[in-house]
Amino acid sequence: MDTLSQIFKDIHLNGGDYYVSELRSPWAYHSHTRGGAGFFIVLEGKAYIQAPDGSTILLCAGELILFPRGGLITVLDNPETPIESAKRLDTVQLNDHSRILNIGDGGDLTLMVVGQFQYDPVLAQPLIAALPDRLELKLRENRRFSWLELGIEFVMQEIRKGEPGEYAIINRLLDILFIRMIKDFINTIPEDSDNWLRGLIDPVLSKALAVIHASPEHNWKVEQLAEISGVSRSVFSSRFSDVIGKPPLQYITQHRMRLACQLLTTTDKSLQPVAQLVGYSSEAAFSQAFKRELGIAPSDYRAQAIASNRSDLPAI
Repeated sequence: MDTLSQIFKDIHLNGGDYYVSELRSPWAYHSHTRGGAGFFIVLEGKAYIQAPDGSTILLCAGELILFPRGGLITVLDNPETPIESAKRLDTVQLNDHSRILNIGDGGDLTLMVVGQFQYDPVLAQPLIAALPDRLELKLRENRRFSWLELGIEFVMQEIRKGEPGEYAIINRLLDILFIRMIKDFINTIPEDSDNWLRGLIDPVLSKALAVIHASPEHNWKVEQLAEISGVSRSVFSSRFSDVIGKPPLQYITQHRMRLACQLLTTTDKSLQPVAQLVGYSSEAAFSQAFKRELGIAPSDYRAQAIASNRSDLPAI
């Protein structure tokens, strides 16, 4: 499995929280995404998106925008429309995961799919931090994605029918959207960029990153990774630090600690099996490394996670 696929597997990406907006101008409303990535897909008409940074983006039919870090976003039919102009807000619950939102006063129609992608906040942190504030995709201007536009329109029909299986269909499609947009972004990163995601397509580093993420429990040596990459130890170490921004062993340790955080907060495994799963032969060695990286013992981290929201926990 390639590194990006493994990363998406690790972060438990889930595109299941969405709704359909049927909007008749004039209209305006707020969308607040917490703990995930917010997205807006215009199927018909147009919408103005006021981003968290204050900028305004016009989205037309066949276009979408993704905000990897979420936030408070205002959606309007016109930049001059005041937010209080939304005269009606009717929500019809179709199932536990989707709903239809009707707003407006009988004017021109805008049809949108709006929602958020959920992901593990700890394991996704390096990926989300490396992405820009927003990513845009214009389906109708890129023939490679014409099938995706048809798929989205098909999903709209599924939502309106409210038949069994609609959530599974939409969830998979939204996951594909998220992954495709990030892949496109990675392919546009300049070679001289300090964005660590460039390492995923780097001819020297990509193989090493793939085995690190596939087998974090392995006792990796820099010499082994250099051999896998087909270069000398010195060339590998230098290139890894230049592109990824940290030495190989530090990257491995931090990745292991993020995996440990996930295991501590999502399973009831004791510390010894957690230690083994992330590459430590003893509970003592694992606890020492964990506290060195996060400033807290793993048992205390788990207790704090139980007592509070995971977003409040120490991060790497």
